[in-house]
This record gives sequence, C-alpha cells and structure tokens, in this order.
Amino acid sequence: MPMSTIDSPPRPAVLPAEPLSAPIRPTPKPRRRPRRGPRRRPAREPRRRLPRTPRQIDALGPERRLEMYRGGALTRQECVIWAGRYPEEIPLVNGEIEWIALSLADLD
Repeated sequence: MPMSTIDSPPRPAVLPAEPLSAPIRPTPKPRRRPRRGPRRRPAREPRRRLPRTPRQIDALGPERRLEMYRGGALTRQECVIWAGRYPEEIPLVNGEIEWIALSLADLD
C-alpha cells in the first residue's frame, strides 16, 4: 500500500540560511589619553601682503622702486606693473629685462 500523506514522516522545518560572514561591527576608536601640560596651538602662517596697486607703485618714486626691486620687496606682478608704466626705469641685462634675463639659461 502506498503511504498516504497523513502517514508520511514529518518534514523538518525550514531553517534560515546561515549568514555568509559575521556581522560587520564598527571598529572601536582608540581612547585618547588626556594631554599633560599647556595646550599647543598650531603655528600660524605669516600674513600675506596684498599686492601694491599701480597708484601705490607710482607714489614710490623711481629711486624707491629700484631700491625695493633690488631688495626683493616687489612681487613679479608688481614688477610687471612697474615695467609697463615706466619702461625707461627697468634694469636691463643684454637688452632683456633683468628679472626675465636671470631666469634664462643662455644668458651671454
């Protein structure tokens, strides 16, 4: 006689599939020890000077402009303003503007 469904052995309950990996947990942050002594402040960058305007360069006068250029107090932008407004004052090396000539490798 064939077994009826009533007489069949009970089926095992369906179990949920096991996870493929362990659950992801956040990594605990390391505890910081309190500092001892005075708190240090980060070093400040020196304040940048705003470039001079053409009016400020005009107000310097020819001797003062040359003195500031020789002392390294003029930026490249200020030198370009100076050369554009007063080309006769600009120091030349072999017919080339001095700060440009200094960067050339084939200077004779």
